[in-house]
Amino acid sequence: MEKWFTVLFIQFCVFGGFLAQNKGLILGRNFPLPEIDSSVQLQYATSFPNDSLKIYDFILIFSSSNSNLNNGNIAEIQSYVNQGGNLYLGADNWPFVEESNQLTQIFFGKRYWGNQDLNNELMRKKKPLKEVSDNNQDYAAQSTVNFPMDYRLKVEVWSGDEPLILSGNFGKGKIILDGGYARFNLALNQSAESKPIFNELIQFLVK
Repeated sequence: MEKWFTVLFIQFCVFGGFLAQNKGLILGRNFPLPEIDSSVQLQYATSFPNDSLKIYDFILIFSSSNSNLNNGNIAEIQSYVNQGGNLYLGADNWPFVEESNQLTQIFFGKRYWGNQDLNNELMRKKKPLKEVSDNNQDYAAQSTVNFPMDYRLKVEVWSGDEPLILSGNFGKGKIILDGGYARFNLALNQSAESKPIFNELIQFLVK
């Protein structure tokens, strides 16, 4: 009796842990990412999914130089966020801004601009994204783009005097705008800070 109870308890814990997983969808560029917390499951998509986006707790979009998002896809993403879905929009040095610009134009009527060399730039960040490193330079790779200030968005990380990472609400959902996602591309960047920063952003989305 005790043995069967133990087996059933373990199965319940495993199954309960599976159900508790946060599920994320990755669109846009596909590259190796830092390891994530076991409570989060990431699914790469080579094309826009046919299933409802509602099955995902969050969506990560790493912008490419030639977007495959059509008007219908953009409307679905907008509805997803408006109804409570959470969205990370990652851009990087030009031309890797296409998906982000399509969506920020819809959400905020603005686009990313510029290419910034960060060799000598100081990164400053604010809460609610928790502290990861005293060296905020780690929040960016060597080249980034910036997003204009907007009253609907809070600047989380500054690149000099320009916003680098911003957060805001849209309908019932949350949006993070990031102008320097190359920090997460392990094929280019092996910084020890990539993993905690990546996990920090995801946890911010799924809270």
